[in-house]
Amino acid sequence: HVIWLKSAFSQLSETMQEVETQLEADRKRFRKKLSDEVPILYVAIATARQALDTPMLADANAKIQDVRQYLLDRQLELSALRARVAKLQAHQGILKLTAQEFETLEDFKQDLDNKRRLWDGVGRWIELEKQWIDGPFDELLDETEVSQLTFKHNKTAVGAMRGLPGNGMAVKYAGLVEEFKQLLP
Repeated sequence: HVIWLKSAFSQLSETMQEVETQLEADRKRFRKKLSDEVPILYVAIATARQALDTPMLADANAKIQDVRQYLLDRQLELSALRARVAKLQAHQGILKLTAQEFETLEDFKQDLDNKRRLWDGVGRWIELEKQWIDGPFDELLDETEVSQLTFKHNKTAVGAMRGLPGNGMAVKYAGLVEEFKQLLP
């Protein structure tokens, strides 16, 4: 039994050594794969960010529905990129590597949020204004509600002008709200 135990222990030690060697090779391969993924993600984020520079997003004459769909598509792209970054960082944590930061992803999110607020606000404002102006006269408007909504949209429009300087739609939005404010008592 002693000889058999020595032989089994020797085989076990060899197997453990082979597993350790393979494990280290796998770790090295996985580290390389993670390292290769970082520049690919940077390019994907930069490309997605550049898509927000399309002239359509600053065009005061652009079709609101088309722009909102375009921005929704960019939102889905942002979500997918965030998931990829989270997965990469989780794997880096497992391998006890320093988690890579992607500041440009947050810049992309901020720019997208500003543009979505603008275009969603414009869309809602035009719908409200149409409802108020074209609605049946016998359905009197609640003056307080109209004032509150106008104030809210004015705040959004002014914020869009500050956050998106030179954006034609932000200027148009602010003008539409300001023009309507003149009609309020």
